[in-house]
Formats: sequence, C-alpha cells, structure tokens
Amino acid sequence: MTDSNQQLPTHAPPLAEGNCEAGDQPTSKPTITSVQFDIAQGNSYRMELGKTMLAIATGLLAFTIAFPPTLTKITFIESMQIAWLCLALSIIGGLVNMYGWEKFYLTYRLDFHRRGSLGKTKRKRVTRWRVWGRGVQFAGLFIGVIGIGIFAYCNLPNIKLAV
Repeated sequence: MTDSNQQLPTHAPPLAEGNCEAGDQPTSKPTITSVQFDIAQGNSYRMELGKTMLAIATGLLAFTIAFPPTLTKITFIESMQIAWLCLALSIIGGLVNMYGWEKFYLTYRLDFHRRGSLGKTKRKRVTRWRVWGRGVQFAGLFIGVIGIGIFAYCNLPNIKLAV
C-alpha cells in the first residue's frame, strides 16, 4: 500500500521512451507512478461525468417544474410527465452509483485485514449496483431530455406571447 501522505504528481510523467504518438512502442515498462496517475485521471473524469449528469438532471427537473411555460393550450403533457419521472430516476441512479463507489473502495479494507475473498465477493455485489445505477442515470437523463424536447416541440404553436 502507498503512504497516505504521498501525493500523486500533478502532471503525467513520461510512460517510457519512444514516440507513442507516431505509433512507436515504448522501449521500457511504464512506471508505477505513471500507472497510478493514469488511474487517478480516469477516476477524476468518471466522477466529474457523474456529478455533471446529476447537476443537469436536477436542474432540468427543478426548472421545468418551477417555471412552467405560459401556453394557450397544453398538448403532450404525458411527454413532460415521463421526462420528470426519468429525470428523477436519473438522479436516483447517479446517487446509487456514487454511493456504490464509496462502498467499493471500502471493501479493500477487508483485503488489508487478510479477508480478501470476502472483499472480492462484496466488490462483485457492489459493482452490480454501481453498473445498474450508472445505466439508470444515463438512460433517465437521455429519455428525460428527449421527453422535454418532444413537449417543447409539440407546444411551440401554443406559446402565449407577452403583450
């Protein structure tokens, strides 16, 4: 295990000699520092994507409920209701995914205390929940945005103009 006070570098160290952009293969094995940096970068991007999707779903849900459009006639209200349901499911899926990552990392304590088989079993179960949560988050946001778009498109002729 690494020391908890040890910081990862803020820039990526070179993986190995060779021009990787030109397709050359590195002449030496990547260092543990470069591998840890790549894993940390991947985790950062994953976390930011999850947080961004949570923020978008929450914002769309809040604003479409709090500030309804002024329409002379409302059509396809079911589209908006489905969108609200899907956005709410997206938020729940995102929270399940984030909570799952917390639980996933905590299972490594079992490995440290020489109970690795229990840790692997728990990680498999937590991973199923994480994957389910992430899928619901993506699908809910995608379908929710489509539902809002359908509602907006179908109600364009019904917008009440301010006089």
